Amino acid sequence: MTTWTYLYDGDQLTFSELIRALPDKEFASPSRSTLPLLAWWRNRSLPAEIYGDDNYTIEVEAQVASTTTTNASGKRHKNRPSCTDIMIRGGSAAAAVEGKWTEPAYDTVARWLGPKPTNNKLAVLDHWAELVQPYCGTIDRDLLAGCTYQMLHRTASACAQGRDEVVMVYQLFAVEHRRRYIEELRCLRAVLQPRSRLRLVLMVVPLKTTPAWAMLGRGEPERVRASMLAEELFEFGAPEVHCDQ
Repeated sequence: MTTWTYLYDGDQLTFSELIRALPDKEFASPSRSTLPLLAWWRNRSLPAEIYGDDNYTIEVEAQVASTTTTNASGKRHKNRPSCTDIMIRGGSAAAAVEGKWTEPAYDTVARWLGPKPTNNKLAVLDHWAELVQPYCGTIDRDLLAGCTYQMLHRTASACAQGRDEVVMVYQLFAVEHRRRYIEELRCLRAVLQPRSRLRLVLMVVPLKTTPAWAMLGRGEPERVRASMLAEELFEFGAPEVHCDQ
């Protein structure tokens, strides 16, 4: 069994320290994807076909540098740093991992921008495209409209690490939704046309909840924390890897 050292908010922590350090909102509901994601990453690693080097750090709720934008009056300000569920860095590679379980579908870029996009959102979109550009062909901003904006955002987070190779991974615990995520990734791939240095991956992890999980309720973060540390809340099956080749 692998024992990881986790990074959170700049500190190196053990798994139990990490569970206690994360804010209550992460444990407010037992149905949040935070729970199976943390349970998986307690003693597992990415399959070699996704990320070949197993010598890396795991940063939870990793903050990615914020975007500096200019509003309509010409005043410059920084947006809040965005967070990626897990950022992996090792050697010359990096991977951004986004966990999904019961969450609904995210908006497309077009819906996120809205009918009258603000200068700030347009600047943020341009910033994401600039981060991804070195790993892709020419990006047609208009074609991005049909892509899922969070997938583009997470891809930009991976590319922001500036490594020779980067991977954006959606780790899905709801196997019944795999087709939707495959289609969303296919859309993003078609627009970005990533080169070999960038990979967009869906990792589907079959999951069964245990009786210990069924005993948990909403609004009990301390009880959820204790169960995460003392009991097995999930049974995981072998991951299915859907790559971009």
